[in-house]
Amino acid sequence: MHTKTDNNDKERNNETLIKRNRLLGMRIQHEVLKDQRAEYGEQVIQKLAKELTDKYGRGFIKAIRR
Repeated sequence: MHTKTDNNDKERNNETLIKRNRLLGMRIQHEVLKDQRAEYGEQVIQKLAKELTDKYGRGFIKAIRR
C-alpha cells in the first residue's frame, strides 16, 4: 500500500517539476529574450544579470559568472 502511494507521490512531484521547468523556460524566452533565439549561455546570462542588477542592485554579474 505504501509503495503504491509513494510511487504516486513521486510521479506527481515529477510532473510538477516538469511543468515548473517548462513554465520557467517559457518565461525566460518571453520576458528575458523577448522571443528571440539566443546563443544560450552568455546572452541569456548577460540579460538576466542586467535585469537582476537593475531590480536588486549590484552583485549579480560577478555571482553568476563564478
